[in-house]
Amino acid sequence: MSSICLLAVFGRLFVTALPLLHLDDARTLRTSGLPQLLRAFHQQALDSGKIGHALPQLFSGEIESLDLFKHGDTTLRLSPLIGLEFRNPDDEYGWAMDAGARLVGTTNNLAFWVEAEMVMAKTTQSLRSWDGQYQEFQQSGDNSNLSYTSYSRYEGMLNAMTTFGQFSFGRSKVHWGPSVEYPLVLGSYSSPYPFFDWQLEWGDFRIHSLWATLSIDGSGRFRSNTDSRSLYAHRYEWLGTSWLTIGASEAMFLYNHEEPAGIFPFAPLFMEKGQGLEDGNNGELAFDVEIRPFHGLRLYSEFLIDDMSEPFSLFNGLWKNRWAYTVGSHYAFRWHESDFGLIFEYSHVEPWVYTHYVEKTVQATHQGNLLGNHNGPNSRSININGYGACGNLHLESSMEFVWKGADMGSRWTDTLSDNETTQKTFLAGGGKFGVRNEIHMGWSFGYATAWFDLAKVIYWTNTQSVKPSAPVALRLEFRY
Repeated sequence: MSSICLLAVFGRLFVTALPLLHLDDARTLRTSGLPQLLRAFHQQALDSGKIGHALPQLFSGEIESLDLFKHGDTTLRLSPLIGLEFRNPDDEYGWAMDAGARLVGTTNNLAFWVEAEMVMAKTTQSLRSWDGQYQEFQQSGDNSNLSYTSYSRYEGMLNAMTTFGQFSFGRSKVHWGPSVEYPLVLGSYSSPYPFFDWQLEWGDFRIHSLWATLSIDGSGRFRSNTDSRSLYAHRYEWLGTSWLTIGASEAMFLYNHEEPAGIFPFAPLFMEKGQGLEDGNNGELAFDVEIRPFHGLRLYSEFLIDDMSEPFSLFNGLWKNRWAYTVGSHYAFRWHESDFGLIFEYSHVEPWVYTHYVEKTVQATHQGNLLGNHNGPNSRSININGYGACGNLHLESSMEFVWKGADMGSRWTDTLSDNETTQKTFLAGGGKFGVRNEIHMGWSFGYATAWFDLAKVIYWTNTQSVKPSAPVALRLEFRY
């Protein structure tokens, strides 16, 4: 996408540019939002000061953009985008064209951004678009001269810096914790959602309070349930030293009602949850730690408790004892004015994590996409990601291994009544093993960027071998 990453963190409305690393130019129709996240963690790995990971939103602005208005501290900038992409998903050759713009404005202690994009692509048989959101189908001969798919997307946010902290309102995604690929509470693989975020800084402590409204099922024509699902979430971080960050995240999901006290960061959500009906709420509590033993290296881990029958039996086989953890490392360095990095992450998610007793109520999802680890319950995941930026050349390659169970508790839609005493077994039920390799290679010249993307997916199950798929994409985009 762009060549500057703007992070809404306490104390500043924006963070300055990272001129050497251009990985977020990799704006394919499959990876929106993730390259900017990678750049943010790369910069944090190279930061010698105290760093935090309560990022309410990652978004982009342009080093070079069209200044619509500039007077004193007030600016209004526009960055138009035109893209053309050729793909062969599942051996079917396809194409896509997209056009949009990003508008960024700042004045004194206020800042806003909004990014909108319209896409037209060759019609496929898939009922879900690349990001799982709404899309329109046009068929030749039926009020249309061509057969194609079209859809529109937008995200945006308004930030206000005050004496009482920073307030953010918008529609986007939130990423919490030190993990890049496998955060357990809130991550960047979900669909955008409307939210309100309140950030405070108190000495070495950073505090976030988040409220968001979520969809029970999909969006647009994929959405059939108009009931409300609300998310209340708090994040606390202690930036004790330049080599240590300790964090805790908690989330409460509510069905068809609200708990206004949950917006205040001093209200423990795991206790607030206990004041309501069990059928209409759900909760998560996670703890994470990051150690930076030397410049450029991050070592981190996160542990999530979704539910438990009682604390001393958390690790037994009862289905209601649900937990997950992620461990990872990230090494970033600069060599001859070029940026490189290597990330390794391992995640273990027990059966029934992110689920609930009652169908289509307070599962930890939005528009059918999980908010935490995107591989879902009853899964083991390993991701290895290497990247580099040398002048105008940008490279990224990742390899992911996923083991997934197939019995009850392996899908976030699975349900059991609260009084069940069913036992669970990790990776049981004749599940499947998957491997995905992605390669992204790009070259920037002037206002244009050309990208070549290759993703190969192979799955084996205990009964059959699924045909591998190797979608290839070639993208050319122009952004001012």
